[in-house]
Amino acid sequence: MSCGGRAATLSSLRRIAPRDLVNRIWLQARDPAAPPGRRCPSCGKPGREAVVSGSPGSLSVDVCTRCHIVCFDPGEFEAVPEPPPPPPEEPKPALSAEE
Repeated sequence: MSCGGRAATLSSLRRIAPRDLVNRIWLQARDPAAPPGRRCPSCGKPGREAVVSGSPGSLSVDVCTRCHIVCFDPGEFEAVPEPPPPPPEEPKPALSAEE
């Protein structure tokens, strides 16, 4: 992006960020009362601004609801928290010699 920021599709963001964060971004962007954001780097249509709170602070991104692209200002992408680790797998029962 020419502004020095980054853009990611919603589906790729779902793979690297906590699910609830991505869901809150999308719900805010779909809200008709959401403030306008910067133009989409793909289609050129105006996006919507989504501001989500969390740790370590709040994150303000621009979202194109048409292309499902999330635009981050410089440094914002690096502030996206990692998703929690998956739950540990339960150990499989050992096979007995009789089986």
